[in-house]
Amino acid sequence: MTYRLYAEADAADSPLAQRVARFLGLTVNVAPIPEPEGDPYRTAKETILLANHRGEFLKPCPCTRKHTCCGYHFLNVATNCPMDCTYCILQDYVGTAPLTIHCNLDDMYTELEEKLSLPGRAIRIGTGELTDSLAIDELTGYAPDLVRFFARFGHATLELKTKTAFVENLVGVEHGGRTVVAWSLNPEEIADSDEKGAATLDERIAAARRCMDQGYPLAFHFDPLVEYAGWRDGYPDVVRRLFDAGIRQDAIAWISMGTLRYPRHVGDIIARRFPRSILRAGELVSGTDGKKRYFKPVRIEMYRALAAEIARGWPDAFVYLCMESPGVWQAALGRAPRSRELSDALDRRTPPREAAHE
Repeated sequence: MTYRLYAEADAADSPLAQRVARFLGLTVNVAPIPEPEGDPYRTAKETILLANHRGEFLKPCPCTRKHTCCGYHFLNVATNCPMDCTYCILQDYVGTAPLTIHCNLDDMYTELEEKLSLPGRAIRIGTGELTDSLAIDELTGYAPDLVRFFARFGHATLELKTKTAFVENLVGVEHGGRTVVAWSLNPEEIADSDEKGAATLDERIAAARRCMDQGYPLAFHFDPLVEYAGWRDGYPDVVRRLFDAGIRQDAIAWISMGTLRYPRHVGDIIARRFPRSILRAGELVSGTDGKKRYFKPVRIEMYRALAAEIARGWPDAFVYLCMESPGVWQAALGRAPRSRELSDALDRRTPPREAAHE
C-alpha cells in the first residue's frame, strides 16, 4: 500500500514517528491533512497520522446491555486499519479519520505499569479493538515490545488479534505464555469478497501454526459468521483446515463465535460502498441493542453447526459466544454463564503464574 504521512507537531520528532518515516522512506509532513479524493474511507486508510494519544490508553470493552460480557479490556495503540473489510464497524466509529498511530509510548507503558502493578484479579487486554493488532506492526514494532512487557506480569494476558499473516516480529520473542495470538477467520469466499487487504485463509492458518511452534497460546474468532448460500459447508471446512494444519487443542486458549451485526449506520455505509457485497444477501432485523442482526433461529443454527464441527477434533476446546443473550447461549451451546463466570473461565485459560520480575 502507498501511504501519505502526516504528524501532529508534538509527535513529529518522536522515536516512533522517525521509525515509521524511515521504514516508508517518506518525509513527515506537519501540516493539515488535505481533503480526500475519491472514496474518503479508502483514502483515510492510506493516510497515516502520527499523533500523541490524549486520555487513557487502557479501557474496558463496552458490553451490550442484557448480553453476556467476557470482561475484556482494550489497549488503544492505533485507530483505523489499512484493511477494508466490508462489515467493519470502524467505518461508523472512526468514519473517514486517518489511520492514526499513537507515538507517546512512554505514557502508554507508564499507565500500563501503574494499572497492572495494582493487586487484583486477572485481566485480558487486546490491541485489536480499534485497529488490527498486527497489520501495521511492520511499521511500528508495537507487538514485540508489548509481548516482552506482558511477560513480566503473571496475571495479565495480552491478545493480539489479526487477519494478517505478519508474525515475523513475534518469532524468538520471550512471551512467557502471557500473549495469545488470535486470528479472525472466515471461509475463503468471504475472505476474498469482503475482507479486502487481509491475508488468505491458508496464510492465516500457516501463521497460526508458526506461532504455535513458537509456544504462543492461540485463539480463533469466527466473527462475524456470515449467512450466505454456502455457509453450511464453508465454516466446517475452515475448522477442518485448522485440524489438517496440525493445530493442537492444547495450544488453543479460546474460540469465539459471533454472527454478523452492526449499527444501522454501518448498514447504510455498506449499501453505499459495497452494493454487491455478499453480506447484503442475508436478512437482518433490529435487535434489542439497536444493532442489525440475523433472526435468532438463524444465529442459533450457525452456532450449533460450527460448535459441533469444532468438537469433532477439539472436544475440550473452550468455545464462547460474543455479544449474545443468555437465551441464545443456552439454545446454541447448552449453557448460559453469567458475565463474571465467563470472564473467570477465560482467565483460567491462561493461568496466572509468578511474575518474571517487577
